[in-house]
Amino acid sequence: GPLQSWGGDSKFGVRDTLNFPTRSGILGLICCARGAAGPEVEWLAEMNNLPMEVRAYARTDKEGQPLLREPTLCDFQMVGSGY
Repeated sequence: GPLQSWGGDSKFGVRDTLNFPTRSGILGLICCARGAAGPEVEWLAEMNNLPMEVRAYARTDKEGQPLLREPTLCDFQMVGSGY
């Protein structure tokens, strides 16, 4: 979806996002699609050695020129920040 966030280095009150999903994000989506409940320790252990890579493609216009990326939206969160 257009408003997904993939925190790769989020600590405490500072939350960042990547331009691509994290490994844990992908595995979480797969667990959800499987209808998994609970820790799923055995299944996640099997997935530990699953090779994953990121492939990115730039959007282009009809002439093949790259289109500018939309800016990443920033959202200020108060919950859990100690306020």
